[in-house]
Amino acid sequence: LTITLVYKEMEGKSRDTEVNDIRKTTIDWGGLMKVSSKKNSRQIEEVLVHIFDFYHFYGSRGQEYIEYVWQSWAVQPSINDKLDEYIERTVTALAAARFEYDDFHVKAIGDFEQVLKIPSFREKIKSFVDKLDAKFADASYVDGLKSEILRSRFIISIFHAIFKSKALKHYCSIDPFSVRSPRYVKIKSKLKKTTSQRIEYQYPAKKGVFHSSNVPEVPQSFANPLLFLRDFSRDNDPNASISAWLFCQLAFNLQFDEINNEDE
Repeated sequence: LTITLVYKEMEGKSRDTEVNDIRKTTIDWGGLMKVSSKKNSRQIEEVLVHIFDFYHFYGSRGQEYIEYVWQSWAVQPSINDKLDEYIERTVTALAAARFEYDDFHVKAIGDFEQVLKIPSFREKIKSFVDKLDAKFADASYVDGLKSEILRSRFIISIFHAIFKSKALKHYCSIDPFSVRSPRYVKIKSKLKKTTSQRIEYQYPAKKGVFHSSNVPEVPQSFANPLLFLRDFSRDNDPNASISAWLFCQLAFNLQFDEINNEDE
């Protein structure tokens, strides 16, 4: 609630205004609290959650964040009615990694547009990708989006001042069990007509397999339950057997102490 109050009071001020300057103004704290808590607290909370996830759980990796988040949204029947809301949340999160620049809002929009050009991503959101293209081709829409991101700069400031943790970012975005067998994958880009490489890290666990007599038994260990669930929960439809397998892995094969051991 305090964040909401400060944000609402600072929303119309310049970027260089000090937070303490609000003490020089006459504020109806009772009225401001009532209005802010009713209209804005949920919006601010949702934006902060997206920034928090992007920075910590996705390691500020824009493409990875956008692909995962938008794939999860793509299955929602109401996606077409919420495109503006989801675009704003996504770009605001991206802006947190660009906040050192004066034109952070412009760079964040550009980051989103670059991912939107990737053919594999476009295929995954093909049911509404044309609508996204139309929005970003509309100069008036983009100008409005820039204004919305600028108005969210105090939320981004609050994240960097209070909620950002480099240590948490480190622990949330790694799993020592997943980096022991890197696999190089060639990627052909239709846009640049070049071939690049990236590393895909593999877990020893095989999805849905408890044990196979044809393969030497390998401990299906992991240290980061968040990454493990994210990497093995990509099915479009619910699957009872995979859910049972995931619960089994969480119950018996979590080795959280290994993350700490990586620092030693």
